[in-house]
Amino acid sequence: MKYLMNKKHVASLALAGVMLSSPIMVFAKQYSDVPASHWAYTHIQKLDDLKIVEGYVDGTYKPNRHVSYLEIIQLLKGVINPTAAEIQKAVSVNGYIANEYGVPEWAKEAVCVALAKGVITETNLKQAAIEGLVKNAPKDNEFPSRELITVYYARALGVQPSKDLSVLKYKDKATLGETKDAKIGNLNVAEYVSGMIQAGILADTGSDGNFEGKRPLRRAEMAKMTNLSYDYVANTQAIEGKVIYISNINGVNTVALTLKDGTSRAVALTDATVYTRGGKTVEKSTLQEGQQVRIKIYKEDKDVTTHSAKEVEILSVEMTGTGYVVSKDSEKVSLAYTTKADVILNDKIPTEQSGTFTWAKDAKITRYGETIKISDIGVKDILQFTADNGQITKANVIPEKAEVVGSDAFLSSASSATNSGTLTATLKNGEKAVFNVEGYQQYLKIWEDLNGLPKGAKIDIALKYDTVVLIRLHVENDTFSGIFVDVGKTANNGSYIIVKDFTGKERQVPFAKTSSNPKWGEVDMNEIYNKLSEPKYKNSYLELTTENGYVTGLQVLGYNYQSSTMKIRIVDKVGQDYWIPASYTAYIKDSTNPSEIGQTIKFSENNKLDLKVAEDYDLLVSKYQKENGDTVLSGYIGDKAVTILK
Repeated sequence: MKYLMNKKHVASLALAGVMLSSPIMVFAKQYSDVPASHWAYTHIQKLDDLKIVEGYVDGTYKPNRHVSYLEIIQLLKGVINPTAAEIQKAVSVNGYIANEYGVPEWAKEAVCVALAKGVITETNLKQAAIEGLVKNAPKDNEFPSRELITVYYARALGVQPSKDLSVLKYKDKATLGETKDAKIGNLNVAEYVSGMIQAGILADTGSDGNFEGKRPLRRAEMAKMTNLSYDYVANTQAIEGKVIYISNINGVNTVALTLKDGTSRAVALTDATVYTRGGKTVEKSTLQEGQQVRIKIYKEDKDVTTHSAKEVEILSVEMTGTGYVVSKDSEKVSLAYTTKADVILNDKIPTEQSGTFTWAKDAKITRYGETIKISDIGVKDILQFTADNGQITKANVIPEKAEVVGSDAFLSSASSATNSGTLTATLKNGEKAVFNVEGYQQYLKIWEDLNGLPKGAKIDIALKYDTVVLIRLHVENDTFSGIFVDVGKTANNGSYIIVKDFTGKERQVPFAKTSSNPKWGEVDMNEIYNKLSEPKYKNSYLELTTENGYVTGLQVLGYNYQSSTMKIRIVDKVGQDYWIPASYTAYIKDSTNPSEIGQTIKFSENNKLDLKVAEDYDLLVSKYQKENGDTVLSGYIGDKAVTILK
């Protein structure tokens, strides 16, 4: 027979569902022109035995005869192995296209499937028809090229083009590259050839050292390419799920997924793994934990259970994470973060990843249930965020230090394992929030403070991240203390005062029209403004009373406020009983006040700190002088107050 497609029984060319990698009994006929020593003998025998290809009536196979365009499309239908329903749908959708370009009836189903699966486009088919390739008996110059067939096979198999061209060993590799052949499309053929080599379907040197991309494909070459394609399909499967980790295990880069059925699966990532999104190749760094992916895995050795990822298709690049703000501006934020779920929101979050994200234009940013601006986020704040393709679309901010107002507060039972509990309160927006209470002593203190409040009272909750530092009765007329920084005038000729707390955070508060002061008596705002402008009040320690956000009372607690931040090493500890606060002696290793370096300092804990001898800690010490000349000392380790011992 001259061409396989001239007989009706050529439907056997692509038997659906046959897996050539399975052991078979070889009953194929022996072709007179394909002896056992022929390089393609095994491939031809397999395909003939499975009736995927057949020879000619004269007992020959004609291994050097060229393969037609429609024969290739029919072979690829078998490789794709569509279901009957898929074939029916493909014909109903694309049948008119096949008819328009004169596709013979015997090849119509295969062409429609190729169109449906993206192996060819209508433009490809149209150009093939123009050049005479879409007919039963093409002429000698009407056969598809090896480069076209390579691209079509790669598309049918889902083999992605690879930019690693180092695998090409052909002497004529310079002839492979960008093509504008409408039968193929605008693409780089070399990248498709590289992908097929890495998939094990093409040899990297060719049988004669050349690829010869422009010449037609011979029947012997077709048999090998098709047989290896069936092997590739047999050993390739796709899994889909959510990435739970990306790690190096025993020297192997590995990605693990939670599959739809709830089970987990780990797959090896290799240098040949291709990463795609939306049909386009992307950098491997695009793959992140938390994403939904589909992975095409290939088992190269049937006796080894490990599977390698041939292609990782990122279905969604949306991810969720929790981490600390390292730096930020109005356009981007750098985070040290984790994608692990259910982390405790304190200063011990694991941060195995870091990265810089941009803000989505409509990013929703909240803090304790209220919408805030990007400018309200501070360095060291924690972000619980959702990002899509590197853009943060949603973020919940947990400040390093904050104070919130809550009502209907209650404590959970303290855990005997951790001696800790939780405080639940209803915030101003009506949402319930749960905060951590760390340490049994702190738990007892919060419990006592709550019991001492009127029923239904609002409370101020001071927080470090999600951990309660202290609570107190909330009053609209607030009283707070701070270090005097400056006074100034407002645009409407009012005045304001700026104070800062021991952390250095400044607060600007306007004066009411009159302000009562235990020492000064009733004065107007200008008198207060003028008094505080005097040099003696520089760095004074003040207590302010406010009503509805305006200063109505002011008292000078002391003068010449000073503070120093020290790096200390504990050298002695006294008081081991759980119920008795310990006292410590420490050596000052470093300080913002150089004169203190080398000295020792003693202090006792107000809350159980459990500091370790011979370990280093940061200690903030502040002091000011009262009117009678007495010096008042106070200290903080982290957010815990300690008593400085004279």
